[in-house]
Amino acid sequence: MPDLITPARVAANAEGSRIVVAAETPVRVAAAALPTFSRYAAADIAVPFEVEPASFVVVQGREIGR
Repeated sequence: MPDLITPARVAANAEGSRIVVAAETPVRVAAAALPTFSRYAAADIAVPFEVEPASFVVVQGREIGR
């Protein structure tokens, strides 16, 4: 996965999200994120995430009795 973190990919994601960034920003973001992702890949660590974040509100509401 670390090979997927490139300035071009960061720029494409920003553009796809309609976020305007300076020309040097994708380079800085890729350089900042790459070491962490490389360590996760080397250790074969999987970080689970909520598939549908909107369901959190439903579950939270049930837990507090709303």
